[in-house]
Amino acid sequence: MDHRTADAPPSHARVELAIAKDGVALGRVRIVDGESAALELVATGSEAAELKEHFDAAIAKGWFGVDMHETTPSGGRGALATRMYHPTDRDYAVGVERWLRSAENLDVTVVAAMP
Repeated sequence: MDHRTADAPPSHARVELAIAKDGVALGRVRIVDGESAALELVATGSEAAELKEHFDAAIAKGWFGVDMHETTPSGGRGALATRMYHPTDRDYAVGVERWLRSAENLDVTVVAAMP
């Protein structure tokens, strides 16, 4: 099934995520509907450099995958699958947040969500 929303009207929603690891701020991610997420680093250490390298390799190319369990019809935990996200998906910002939390094991806080 294609999860992209080419037929949906653009909402121009913006989301900003604050990224930290072990209590240390690393950067912010800005997301605008229909565009790839953008990372702005606020730290200069090796963890910030590693975040930028991984972010550029995974997110900045426009689409990325997050490994997660499917939900069974009864609401339980199902098989492991990779959910692909594209900037035109309605839940792209959720996907970026999931990727940062699961793949990179980072603390993510939604700083702003504007319609």
